Amino acid sequence: MLISGFLVLVIGGIFHVLENQRPLERVDRKLHLKFDIIAIAISSLIVASLTVWLLDGVARTWLTDNVQLFDSVISQPLWLRIFLALVIGDLGYYIAHRLMHTSPLWRTHIFHHSIQQIYWFSGLRTSALNSLIIRVP
Repeated sequence: MLISGFLVLVIGGIFHVLENQRPLERVDRKLHLKFDIIAIAISSLIVASLTVWLLDGVARTWLTDNVQLFDSVISQPLWLRIFLALVIGDLGYYIAHRLMHTSPLWRTHIFHHSIQQIYWFSGLRTSALNSLIIRVP
Protein backbone atom coordinates (compact mmCIF):
# COMPACT_ATOMS: atom_id res chain seq x y z
CA MET A 1 0.00 0.00 0.00
CA LEU A 2 2.94 2.32 0.70
CA ILE A 3 4.35 1.77 -2.80
CA SER A 4 1.00 2.42 -4.49
CA GLY A 5 0.57 5.61 -2.44
CA PHE A 6 4.03 6.74 -3.50
CA LEU A 7 3.24 6.00 -7.16
CA VAL A 8 0.03 8.04 -6.93
CA LEU A 9 2.03 10.99 -5.56
CA VAL A 10 4.70 10.72 -8.28
CA ILE A 11 2.18 10.39 -11.10
CA GLY A 12 0.07 13.15 -9.54
CA GLY A 13 3.13 15.40 -9.41
CA ILE A 14 3.78 14.77 -13.10
CA PHE A 15 0.17 15.62 -13.98
CA HIS A 16 0.36 18.73 -11.80
CA VAL A 17 3.44 19.99 -13.66
CA LEU A 18 1.91 19.19 -17.06
CA GLU A 19 -1.36 20.90 -16.19
CA ASN A 20 0.54 23.98 -14.97
CA GLN A 21 2.35 24.18 -18.30
CA ARG A 22 -0.62 23.55 -20.62
CA PRO A 23 -3.95 23.83 -18.81
CA LEU A 24 -7.17 23.12 -20.68
CA GLU A 25 -8.85 25.85 -18.62
CA ARG A 26 -7.42 28.45 -16.29
CA VAL A 27 -8.52 27.51 -12.76
CA ASP A 28 -7.23 28.43 -9.33
CA ARG A 29 -6.19 24.95 -8.22
CA LYS A 30 -4.62 26.27 -5.04
CA LEU A 31 -8.06 27.39 -3.90
CA HIS A 32 -9.30 23.81 -3.39
CA LEU A 33 -6.09 21.74 -3.44
CA LYS A 34 -5.57 21.71 0.33
CA PHE A 35 -9.21 20.74 0.94
CA ASP A 36 -9.03 18.02 -1.73
CA ILE A 37 -5.81 16.58 -0.30
CA ILE A 38 -7.24 16.45 3.23
CA ALA A 39 -10.59 15.00 2.09
CA ILE A 40 -8.94 12.38 -0.12
CA ALA A 41 -6.40 11.41 2.56
CA ILE A 42 -9.07 10.93 5.24
CA SER A 43 -11.36 9.03 2.89
CA SER A 44 -8.49 6.85 1.64
CA LEU A 45 -7.34 5.93 5.15
CA ILE A 46 -10.85 4.98 6.22
CA VAL A 47 -11.50 2.98 3.07
CA ALA A 48 -8.10 1.25 3.10
CA SER A 49 -8.63 0.13 6.69
CA LEU A 50 -12.16 -1.10 6.06
CA THR A 51 -11.15 -2.77 2.79
CA VAL A 52 -8.34 -4.71 4.44
CA TRP A 53 -10.62 -5.77 7.30
CA LEU A 54 -13.63 -6.64 5.13
CA LEU A 55 -12.12 -7.98 1.92
CA ASP A 56 -8.92 -9.55 3.21
CA GLY A 57 -10.50 -10.78 6.42
CA VAL A 58 -14.23 -11.40 6.48
CA ALA A 59 -14.99 -11.79 2.76
CA ARG A 60 -11.91 -13.85 1.91
CA THR A 61 -12.52 -16.23 4.81
CA TRP A 62 -16.17 -16.66 3.87
CA LEU A 63 -15.33 -17.18 0.16
CA THR A 64 -12.60 -19.73 0.80
CA ASP A 65 -14.75 -21.63 3.31
CA ASN A 66 -17.99 -21.62 1.28
CA VAL A 67 -17.38 -21.03 -2.42
CA GLN A 68 -14.22 -23.05 -3.10
CA LEU A 69 -13.38 -20.81 -6.07
CA PHE A 70 -9.75 -20.11 -5.20
CA ASP A 71 -8.27 -23.34 -6.60
CA SER A 72 -10.10 -23.08 -9.93
CA VAL A 73 -9.08 -19.43 -10.38
CA ILE A 74 -5.44 -19.88 -9.34
CA SER A 75 -5.05 -22.83 -11.72
CA GLN A 76 -5.72 -20.57 -14.74
CA PRO A 77 -2.81 -19.01 -16.67
CA LEU A 78 -1.57 -15.67 -15.31
CA TRP A 79 -2.52 -13.75 -18.47
CA LEU A 80 -6.12 -15.02 -18.19
CA ARG A 81 -6.35 -14.11 -14.49
CA ILE A 82 -5.06 -10.59 -15.22
CA PHE A 83 -7.45 -10.19 -18.15
CA LEU A 84 -10.45 -11.41 -16.14
CA ALA A 85 -9.50 -9.21 -13.17
CA LEU A 86 -9.36 -6.14 -15.43
CA VAL A 87 -12.63 -6.90 -17.23
CA ILE A 88 -14.59 -7.92 -14.13
CA GLY A 89 -13.10 -5.10 -12.05
CA ASP A 90 -13.83 -2.46 -14.68
CA LEU A 91 -17.36 -3.75 -15.26
CA GLY A 92 -17.99 -3.84 -11.51
CA TYR A 93 -16.69 -0.27 -11.14
CA TYR A 94 -18.89 0.92 -14.01
CA ILE A 95 -22.02 -0.72 -12.57
CA ALA A 96 -21.31 0.58 -9.06
CA HIS A 97 -20.69 4.10 -10.40
CA ARG A 98 -23.91 4.05 -12.41
CA LEU A 99 -25.80 2.89 -9.31
CA MET A 100 -24.31 5.86 -7.43
CA HIS A 101 -26.39 8.10 -9.68
CA THR A 102 -29.67 6.51 -8.54
CA SER A 103 -31.69 7.88 -5.65
CA PRO A 104 -30.74 5.35 -2.95
CA LEU A 105 -26.98 5.96 -3.36
CA TRP A 106 -26.86 9.53 -4.68
CA ARG A 107 -26.25 11.01 -1.21
CA THR A 108 -23.01 9.04 -0.92
CA HIS A 109 -21.89 10.23 -4.38
CA ILE A 110 -22.94 13.90 -4.44
CA PHE A 111 -19.68 15.02 -2.80
CA HIS A 112 -17.85 13.82 -5.93
CA HIS A 113 -20.01 16.14 -8.05
CA SER A 114 -19.62 19.15 -5.74
CA ILE A 115 -16.48 20.24 -7.58
CA GLN A 116 -16.76 23.75 -9.00
CA GLN A 117 -13.42 23.95 -10.80
CA ILE A 118 -12.22 20.74 -12.43
CA TYR A 119 -8.55 19.83 -12.47
CA TRP A 120 -6.71 16.50 -12.48
CA PHE A 121 -6.91 15.92 -8.71
CA SER A 122 -10.46 17.08 -8.07
CA GLY A 123 -12.01 13.99 -9.67
CA LEU A 124 -10.65 11.89 -6.79
CA ARG A 125 -12.84 13.75 -4.28
CA THR A 126 -15.30 11.19 -2.92
CA SER A 127 -16.87 10.31 0.39
CA ALA A 128 -15.52 7.33 2.30
CA LEU A 129 -18.80 5.44 1.87
CA ASN A 130 -18.77 6.11 -1.89
CA SER A 131 -15.20 4.82 -2.17
CA LEU A 132 -16.00 1.73 -0.12
CA ILE A 133 -19.07 0.87 -2.22
CA ILE A 134 -17.06 1.31 -5.43
CA ARG A 135 -14.45 -1.20 -4.18
CA VAL A 136 -16.94 -3.94 -3.29
CA PRO A 137 -17.36 -5.38 -6.83
